[in-house]
Amino acid sequence: MPESQQNLDDEANATKMIDAVIIGAGFSGLFMLHRLRELGISAYVFEKADGVGGTWYWNCYPGARCDIESLQYSYSFSDKLREEWHWTERYAPQPEILRYLNYVADKFDLRKDIQFETRVTAAVFDKTLGRWNIQTDRGDRVSAKFCIMATGCLSKQFTIVDAITNNDDPESLWSNEEGNSQNTHRIVPSMATNYSKMPWIYEYNLTSQDTTQFGQGAGINADFMVCLTTNGIVRWKLPLESVPDMESVGISNIVSDRQGYLFYTISWAGGTIVTAKICRVTNAQTSHPLQKCIENFQLFVYIKTLLALNEKYDLLITSVKGNEIELIPAVLNKTTLDLLWVNRHFFGAGIHGDYRWDLNIGNIFWIGGDDHLLKFDQKGENLINNVTQLGGFGRDFVLDRQQQIIVRPWQNMSSSPSKFLVSSHDVSIQQIKLCWNWLAPPEIASNADITPPTIDENGTVYMSSMSLAFAIDSRGKTLWTSELATSSEMKKFELASFCITMNSKRQIVYIVSGSSYSHKFNILYFITAIHMDTGKIIKRIDLNLGNDNSIIPKCPVLIGDEMFYFSWLTGQYPQLVPFKVIGIQQL
Repeated sequence: MPESQQNLDDEANATKMIDAVIIGAGFSGLFMLHRLRELGISAYVFEKADGVGGTWYWNCYPGARCDIESLQYSYSFSDKLREEWHWTERYAPQPEILRYLNYVADKFDLRKDIQFETRVTAAVFDKTLGRWNIQTDRGDRVSAKFCIMATGCLSKQFTIVDAITNNDDPESLWSNEEGNSQNTHRIVPSMATNYSKMPWIYEYNLTSQDTTQFGQGAGINADFMVCLTTNGIVRWKLPLESVPDMESVGISNIVSDRQGYLFYTISWAGGTIVTAKICRVTNAQTSHPLQKCIENFQLFVYIKTLLALNEKYDLLITSVKGNEIELIPAVLNKTTLDLLWVNRHFFGAGIHGDYRWDLNIGNIFWIGGDDHLLKFDQKGENLINNVTQLGGFGRDFVLDRQQQIIVRPWQNMSSSPSKFLVSSHDVSIQQIKLCWNWLAPPEIASNADITPPTIDENGTVYMSSMSLAFAIDSRGKTLWTSELATSSEMKKFELASFCITMNSKRQIVYIVSGSSYSHKFNILYFITAIHMDTGKIIKRIDLNLGNDNSIIPKCPVLIGDEMFYFSWLTGQYPQLVPFKVIGIQQL
């Protein structure tokens, strides 16, 4: 009898000799067992679950499915198997994939060489004997020439509940644009993505570049929402609820909570009549999303607006029309979608108010077009009044949640020419206090193109103003500067910095740079990956976008540590404006 067929539960204290041990009975483990048998090599599999399937055994949350076509996501070693098994869907759901793997295990009699409900606790290589000494939690001791790890990259168990209760990563509380206090543009997914690492591009035409937003793998325009997987596959298209005899005039970005629910607002106008809707999309991780919208004219805004999420208090914040030229903050209940309060007492917010939400305490910080800092609690009570003026011009800022400190790049308009500064203020008390000012190096001191900042857990801020990227520590000292482009490139391509995205786990920032929109010839766009500790440029990703036209780039959205979406708009308003998305592997 082959060694692989011995019962390893018998005589547990004895060391068993075998050619190969395979850890894991998923796709790769089952294939490896079958292949080694064909080669006449004795093999045995240890699997911690009580059945085959690997990631498809554990990840059984509602809507789990593969985003690779079923015919490709199946075994090719047996023509007879391919003829016998018939997939019911182009992209198979988790239950069907699990049935397929069980069918394979039974057809090729693989179970007899698999020991279930057994976890490998140690695997030590003996250099003298050239063999692996393997132990399990059931007392098995095995000596094998080969130890094959078929655990895969998705072997950890994930369910929706798991992700909610165990994932305390602050970036899970994510907003694609405003409201994310660190401005990271990174999502920690609550489900396995099965990213294939293959490049892809997706394109669709829009009727207006003004109403295009992008968030959590879903782009939105005035007609429909589309959901793209990390492999560029369209999971679904969802028509948006229309309003008879009205046209959409303003829309928000998309935000997602830990349950995978999506939220957005959209405004409509027809003649002298206006209205708006707040919408929630459920079942977004399946092929059949459900949408619920509540109409509320008080949410109307005539341009694209900003939406942010605070799950601690079950709230959404957005900006709505205050008067003809100003926007004001409004807060809604995330569960009921009811409007809780609108602060109409403090104007001067400007058309493009910028805000951050302190997820620890629940306070809202808002800097409007008049450069006044407003601070509210989650109930709408004013904590810092609107006469507090920071000075200069610049509304983008980040919040150090641990220290209640904001860091803000701005233009000092009182000097001639205006000078670029970065300032830090203590906002923990009503009378804000200046902590430090950072003066830009001479080569960028007069620049107006400054990326919105991003901040890490140590209070270090990262920004770019072409041709430099730089890091400033919590004391206002320069940690490093890096040159992103040569002087000849700056002159030839008229380069500017657009935005910066941070992966604090990998210690990498990604900076989008390229030709300004007014530059019509010699177009160049690229993304630079920089190490956050040293400022060393890891890689410059040149973007071959396939045309010679200027674009409007969106900030990359990082999905965990695997990949990121990069999207952009082309064309001229008000003609059809192609919206394009590509998937790029993270470094």
